[in-house]
Amino acid sequence: MTYLTPVFGSLPLEQITRAKAEEYKNLRKEQHCQYGRPPQDSTVNRELATLRHLLTLARDEGLIGTVPVIKLYDEKRFSRERFLTEEEHKALLAAVKRPVQRVLICLYETAMRPAEPLTLTWSKVDWKAGVIRLAAEDVKEADKRVIPISPALGEVLEELQAEQRKITSISGAVFTRKGRPIRNYRTAFEEAREKTGLKDVTPHDYRHTAITRWLVAGIPQEVVMKVSGHKDLSVHYRYVNLREEHVTALFSAAPLSNSCQMGLTAERAVG
Repeated sequence: MTYLTPVFGSLPLEQITRAKAEEYKNLRKEQHCQYGRPPQDSTVNRELATLRHLLTLARDEGLIGTVPVIKLYDEKRFSRERFLTEEEHKALLAAVKRPVQRVLICLYETAMRPAEPLTLTWSKVDWKAGVIRLAAEDVKEADKRVIPISPALGEVLEELQAEQRKITSISGAVFTRKGRPIRNYRTAFEEAREKTGLKDVTPHDYRHTAITRWLVAGIPQEVVMKVSGHKDLSVHYRYVNLREEHVTALFSAAPLSNSCQMGLTAERAVG
């Protein structure tokens, strides 16, 4: 609503047309978000979907006769296929200071979205169960998520707890720098990309990477979708970025069934 209200707030409902929606899309592309870039198409789509929903409610109440056709961006055109190798992940870690390192490790181990670690509080960390519990209001999909704490992430969390015990005033935030919550790590990440030459990597690529790593490790797809918050298979598949080495490794590790082996043996004998 932050961006919709200045454009549509003073317009009579019947003057909110498809043409006005297209003007809005062009306007948003000229604006810059908090990271100095235009908003992503998915962001604009959510805003327009909200507008369409409000207009539908207005129609149902008899305030307008019809809902204008509002065309959303085709997000599939811009789906990314970037996967961070372990070497690339280590290179980025080496290029940032420890506070940001810990955020990147969290992204790599949890498939969280880039901003989610920054809002994480200790009340969400269940040490006994070994999981992080994100409430519906904490995440984009508005449905609670339970994320296992990996050994690497566990070390980071223990380090943060030990560090924060020495500081008298903290906010309850998990990821801190000298006791203060980390609000933004974009500048540090951009500098790390320059240092490492990994200019095509984005923080959101860590989500793609974690989801792909889990599937390659043999974790069932249903479990991966549950942990990552995906409900739709078409969306989930856009986050699975299998590389050639993943495919060959999986086939090498999976033993062929007896029938397949017999078929291959017979084929070789005939040949």
